[in-house]
Amino acid sequence: MSLNFTQLAAFAAVAESGSVIAGAEKLLVSQPAVSRHLKQLERSLGHRLFARHPKGVRLTEAGELLQDYARRIFALSDDAESAIADLDALRRGRLRIGATPTLAAHFLPDLLVRFRRRFPAIRMELRTGHTSDLELLLLDGRLDLALTESPGAAPGIASSIFLHDDLIAIAPSRHPLRRKRSVTLQNFAREPFIAREVDTAIPSFVQRALEKHGLSLTPTLTLASTEAIKHAVAAGLGVAIVSRLAARLELQAKRLVELPVKSLPLRRPLYHLWNASREPSKPARALFCLINHDINQNARNGNRRLSR
Repeated sequence: MSLNFTQLAAFAAVAESGSVIAGAEKLLVSQPAVSRHLKQLERSLGHRLFARHPKGVRLTEAGELLQDYARRIFALSDDAESAIADLDALRRGRLRIGATPTLAAHFLPDLLVRFRRRFPAIRMELRTGHTSDLELLLLDGRLDLALTESPGAAPGIASSIFLHDDLIAIAPSRHPLRRKRSVTLQNFAREPFIAREVDTAIPSFVQRALEKHGLSLTPTLTLASTEAIKHAVAAGLGVAIVSRLAARLELQAKRLVELPVKSLPLRRPLYHLWNASREPSKPARALFCLINHDINQNARNGNRRLSR
């Protein structure tokens, strides 16, 4: 036996109104149709639900029991419709974002603050890792999207460029080259160079770009993170090439300076990755609307720091 929703609605209308005629009027259907639904429901349950009396009908014991459940069922139905509407209107839901460490630390925080102000009921989760790790999470359905510095390589992962970042040469605030109007790559290459540790045999974006100019920088120091590199440069241990996004605050505070090296900055694409077999969630689409708004706003203001 399974309850039929249409029959249950006819029962609830008659139970609330006290007569078949009034129940039919409430549902905007014919009286015979309501009577038929009631008979089918009673037959399905094996119990009489109503007893007739001069002024209409009254509930039997089984009818009173079913009425209590019917009220709860229809209340849950209303709650479900409301929840779906809230999800559609971004009044509830979750946004699961993955990002590489540089983007997680230097691009996402301001963006997520604005997203939270606009959609306070959306629960956000942020995971950081290498692109390959984020791809696995996307394929497993544990992330809605990922922002990375390299395109997706795994089957089933789609990617597109959403922004370009500049890679710039940085030095300590009192470095002698800061006074030069222009610095050649060859002169820059003579300085102690601090690089990021890489756990792959594939050359980095910086290495590939420098090789096009016939240069191969040998690091005097390799460090595990961009933050460590910035601290080492500020301490006078050497120069480096890092993301402008990552060095923005230190440049503003004059702890670091940008060297005017010829052929720099290098423009590097940033990528949006997603699972090609899944429809993007509404919160994910809303986040990208916000990113696109920022990019367009910066373009109108003549700010090239954020550009496609």
